[in-house]
Amino acid sequence: MILKDTEIYPSLFGGPESTGKVIWANTPWSSEVPFTFIYSMWHMGYHVEETFAHIVLDEHTTDFYDMLLHHIATLTLFGGMLINNALRVGVLIAWVHDIVDVPIAFS
Repeated sequence: MILKDTEIYPSLFGGPESTGKVIWANTPWSSEVPFTFIYSMWHMGYHVEETFAHIVLDEHTTDFYDMLLHHIATLTLFGGMLINNALRVGVLIAWVHDIVDVPIAFS
């Protein structure tokens, strides 16, 4: 687990109690937590691939435009996170959303 021993790991999952204060500290001039940039680039690459597959490879179903809007919004949010150096907050939000993807994949 990449975030396990960092200061931004949620206290609900065993991280430090000061998580809420540390996440927003000195944003956008905060120092980088190890592996957050790599994780955010990996995650954005995944969403670029999903957008490409949705437009080019997948069959266009009735929810095509809804999902296209979802993909564009996701890429815009990730791009804004990288441009504004909001990696601490963005990676934590992406990580929480990744946890939800596991049970959804099995449903």
